[in-house]
Amino acid sequence: MPERMAKLFIITSLFFLLFCCVEGLMFPLKFQLKSICSTMFHIPEDQIKTFFGYFVAKIHTHVGLIGWLSASLMGILYYLAPKISGRAQYLSWAAWGNWGCHTAGVLILIIGFHMIGFLGLSSGFAPGSEEFRAAAGLGKQFVIIGGVLILISILLFSLNMLRTLLIKSEANPSTNALNNPVHKKIATATAVLAAGIYLFNTAPCMASATRAPEKKDVIIIGDRLMDIAYNLGVLPAAMSVRCSLWPLCDTLKNTSQVLGCPNCLQKKKAKPLIDFAKAHQIKKVIIEKGDPFCVLVPEMHPEKIADLLENHGLSVTIVEYTHDLARTVNEMAALLGKKDKAKTLLDNYEKNMAKVMKQIEKKSFAKRVVILNGVFQASSGRSFLRVESPGGYADQFLLSVLKSTNVGNAMVKSKKKPSKGHYSIRKLDNLIAAAPDAIIITGDGFAVQKALALGLAQNPGLAKIPAIKNQAVYTLPGFIQSSIIEYPSILSQWAFVLAH
Repeated sequence: MPERMAKLFIITSLFFLLFCCVEGLMFPLKFQLKSICSTMFHIPEDQIKTFFGYFVAKIHTHVGLIGWLSASLMGILYYLAPKISGRAQYLSWAAWGNWGCHTAGVLILIIGFHMIGFLGLSSGFAPGSEEFRAAAGLGKQFVIIGGVLILISILLFSLNMLRTLLIKSEANPSTNALNNPVHKKIATATAVLAAGIYLFNTAPCMASATRAPEKKDVIIIGDRLMDIAYNLGVLPAAMSVRCSLWPLCDTLKNTSQVLGCPNCLQKKKAKPLIDFAKAHQIKKVIIEKGDPFCVLVPEMHPEKIADLLENHGLSVTIVEYTHDLARTVNEMAALLGKKDKAKTLLDNYEKNMAKVMKQIEKKSFAKRVVILNGVFQASSGRSFLRVESPGGYADQFLLSVLKSTNVGNAMVKSKKKPSKGHYSIRKLDNLIAAAPDAIIITGDGFAVQKALALGLAQNPGLAKIPAIKNQAVYTLPGFIQSSIIEYPSILSQWAFVLAH
């Protein structure tokens, strides 16, 4: 048994060593093999650097530590422990379970990290953001399963080591020197220390499930308040947010009932909310008040339905958002019973914001930018395109910080008026007149990419546009000041791709 398990673990460790070396070799070749890596991992070519920096680095480290180093040491110790104690007391099922769980755990961990990378990055959200984590949820489950299997493997290994090193056996000439009390104490201490070292070293790769947000019997109206509540670890029974514009809504609506957008709720005199509150015996409503509440729809004022709600027996609290994030976070934390989490949330926000602003300092960015939004209709195969008009959320919170200019108005007739901050367009020929240095795609990236491919085939002049000529076409998360906690992450991603 000792020799057999030692051989099995050492052979396995050599496989992981080879895999680790291949992953390491891919780092300096990632740009030369960009097309191959993009096809292999199913991620956009412009995300290759991010994928390697965030995820392949983790895979390389974990395979090296847990796969190669740990497996080889387990094999060596399976062989040496009987020499120290004078007798092998391995449980056969534990030894095979140790090898099986360890090998499967590392392989599943590798798959999980790859899945987090390509699922998350293909979603267009910044790594670390709530939206990114939601998109990469399946990969995270693989990492958790792999981590649990490795933990079980270590426990089985420690069991076999302790049984062998602590067993009492008759002395014999070949092992007499190793069986005296002093050496037995040293062997026992070594085994305990080895088990501790394994647990400590594998801790970084033991992924634990993120605590699910707490569900509360409250209704929240307003994207910003909803985003703060979610980051404080709370999900309301129902919400009224701008789902058509806010990507995170697709994740939140799986657990919180969507009662329509605030504007629809206002027009319907809050009937969906009142009906839902009565059906679920909910008495508490929190309404966001902003000045303006929505730049794209200036007439939206959800706080106006407060009196109507109170007349139906609901307790209404109006939280005013005036770009004072700390005040709003603290007020929401008090209302939701999460005061203990407010400081941590604000500290992390300030830390991330300071880091982003430091990265932006002394850098120059693309001067002329066009922001395209697309929707692909699978049933008809048609793509619907919009170009973001100047003066909207992207201009105020992203481009102005980077000292870039939105030139989307050059793509439409001067008298045409935008609808909800966008111009509807049929073709991309007017990109020639706008001459952007960079093109940002939000929404359905495929719809815009399809339109660009068709436009280039019909009008070769588009190839001379600086953005297309220099391959400065990027898919990025849009921003309508809904994901305010994620703002530093979104700004960082825009700054990264627009930097010269």
